[in-house]
Amino acid sequence: MLDEYISLKEQKVFLDQEKCRLDHEKTRLQNLLNGMQHVMNAYNASTNLTPSSSMAAASSMPKTGALPNIVNGSSSGNNQNVGYLTYD
Repeated sequence: MLDEYISLKEQKVFLDQEKCRLDHEKTRLQNLLNGMQHVMNAYNASTNLTPSSSMAAASSMPKTGALPNIVNGSSSGNNQNVGYLTYD
């Protein structure tokens, strides 16, 4: 009877530890989901900008055609022929 009591006590301790781990995991997941919700709310709020402010932001960004080109440069790793940048 004492062995049975000790066995049950060990099982109870194990189950209590497992419950604690599950509660911790539950809290961690709730925090993760809350953080994701905050990020989605911020993203959605940023996409609801007025058209004039989003157009002003877009006009201040460089156009993709204005990317630099290397003229007289070498991409072989030779540092003697460096070249310079031009913008189209």
